[in-house]
Amino acid sequence: MRRLMLLTILVVAGAVEAQRPYLTNGSPNGLAWRSLTEPEKTLFLGGATLAFATAQDLQLAHADWARADFVCKQAINEASSAWFKGTSSDLRREMNAFYQTTANMPIPVTKALGYSDLKLSGVPNGELERYRTAALRASGH
Repeated sequence: MRRLMLLTILVVAGAVEAQRPYLTNGSPNGLAWRSLTEPEKTLFLGGATLAFATAQDLQLAHADWARADFVCKQAINEASSAWFKGTSSDLRREMNAFYQTTANMPIPVTKALGYSDLKLSGVPNGELERYRTAALRASGH
């Protein structure tokens, strides 16, 4: 029985270790993104869009909108208009290009999505590089 438990622990630990290159601090990274097919990437982006929209809806549903101060209303409106300027094809293309640079591979997919959206929004290259550098630093690299 002990041998079986030890073997199970070793197999599970090996499986977890095998997934590690695809994760940065528990989040999927560039290796994970590049392992997806193009249809899977499109589904991922659809899920991300739905998640952000749901989060915004929940925030609005729990806010006393009539009494919310101007800064709060402005922040919610900016957040809702700031995400996903392009189509799924645009975002997928930008994320594929982002992860063509080997140095970007440890950056989590959510940060690459933010970078890609900023780029599609016309943010200047200097600001994009600061965002990328901060994301890379936060990922421990």
